Amino acid sequence: MHPTPLCRLTSLLSLLLVGIGTAVAQLPPPPANPVVVPRGLGEIKFDSTLYDFGDIWDHEKAEHKFRFTNVGSETLVVTDVRSTCGCTVPELLKKQYEPGESGEITVIFNPENRVNSQRKTINVTTDSRSTPRAALTITANVTKVLDIQPRIANLGRVFKGEEKGLKINILGKQEGFKAVPAEKQPADTQKFFTLEFVESGQVDINGETVPRSTLRVALKPGLPVGRHSADLLIETNDSRRPEVSLRATVTVVGDLQARPPRFALGRLSPEADFEAEVVLVNRVADPFKITKIEVGPELDGVTVTHEPVLEGQHDAYKIVVKGVAPTDQTRILGNITVHTDMEGEELFELPVYGFVSGNPQIGMATPRPAAPARSGSGG
Repeated sequence: MHPTPLCRLTSLLSLLLVGIGTAVAQLPPPPANPVVVPRGLGEIKFDSTLYDFGDIWDHEKAEHKFRFTNVGSETLVVTDVRSTCGCTVPELLKKQYEPGESGEITVIFNPENRVNSQRKTINVTTDSRSTPRAALTITANVTKVLDIQPRIANLGRVFKGEEKGLKINILGKQEGFKAVPAEKQPADTQKFFTLEFVESGQVDINGETVPRSTLRVALKPGLPVGRHSADLLIETNDSRRPEVSLRATVTVVGDLQARPPRFALGRLSPEADFEAEVVLVNRVADPFKITKIEVGPELDGVTVTHEPVLEGQHDAYKIVVKGVAPTDQTRILGNITVHTDMEGEELFELPVYGFVSGNPQIGMATPRPAAPARSGSGG
């Protein structure tokens, strides 16, 4: 006798239930209490977030330790300690602190080149929910051991062969203070500048009599054209600042001048032709020769031509650059180097600058008119 369809269905359901029961029996039992891993329950608490160094001199660093404790119920992680000023350096030995554990943030303040009232902030960041950030503050009133006026000996722009000097005053804070040039100066200083003692005296500042030493910095004869700078060393009889340095700078301008000072191409469309002009002139109207012109490697495909502004006269030359703008949206930036037969001015650099944009041309460079005719020596 064949089983009925209902019997077959009942048998299949029975086998399925048995299989499910066997699989469930093989699974591990669920945990009685799910494991919860809390985060951010540490809490940072500082003994104090403000410290005043009071009156300090500018010749030595000041240091203070900000003490803190983790008063939370979990591990506290200090993720970042950062100062708002490069003159203040915070230091932390480690980052993780258990509940009840204490630590210190050491703050080192460098008052050099600062004067009068100072206030600096150190920002502390943690993983705590209740105290994610804290701000530490240090204050001080800084007095300079000595003051240099002016602080930088900038002799400005001078023409080639011109003599120029500048007096420097060094003000001290102790009786009998005196400053003199150091016997040995750096190589660049000896090449570009001289430094000599002028006199000692006193000066009245806000009703206070202050010792003063006056020195004079001057240019060495025959400086080449260009910008020159060096550090001048000064010795003092104040043990707190036995030696200080003074930066001296000067720009020596030659007889050759470019009008305008660069090739300005303006804004260009991709693959657009461009052309720009500069007139190189001898300001004293003496004739000179352009012996060679070099195009910088950044100016691939740029051509340069030159000719006297006035036929038969060689004290001014019209220099023209031509080229095609690249397809990419980018800058055109490079130098044209002009070689001449002028002593001390054998090389003269002319910058080339432009901008390539996909937008329609705006302010495309056009040739500038030649300089007006002047009287001068013929070539």
